[in-house]
Amino acid sequence: MQCRKCGGVMTRSHRRGIERLIFAQAFRCSSCNARQRRTYFDASFDEFANCPRCGNSAPDRRSRRDKVDSMLHSPIRMIHWALGGTLYHCVFCRLQFYDVRGLKPLRKATEPDSASKAKMAS
Repeated sequence: MQCRKCGGVMTRSHRRGIERLIFAQAFRCSSCNARQRRTYFDASFDEFANCPRCGNSAPDRRSRRDKVDSMLHSPIRMIHWALGGTLYHCVFCRLQFYDVRGLKPLRKATEPDSASKAKMAS
């Protein structure tokens, strides 16, 4: 996630008191120290699947449920399950959840510029 003010990298931040009731996630910019928050409503309408607990944008796909790690049983996730959603597993917080959205595509490596090609050729 990028900062809206400076474009820096956003990291997870602790939610304070009443923020826990209103916001699902809070982030702080590592360069300008600005805070951004996401409501529960915002988090459920992202374009790609991400972990509902920690915000990890690259969960693993699972073919079957793991009995050791916890499973998210929220009403929204039950709807995702009923609609035939894929089972995902977050490796950071060890949460399993269903989601109908796909994974975020991996970025492809960019082609090296002409100066880099010249250095590699010599």
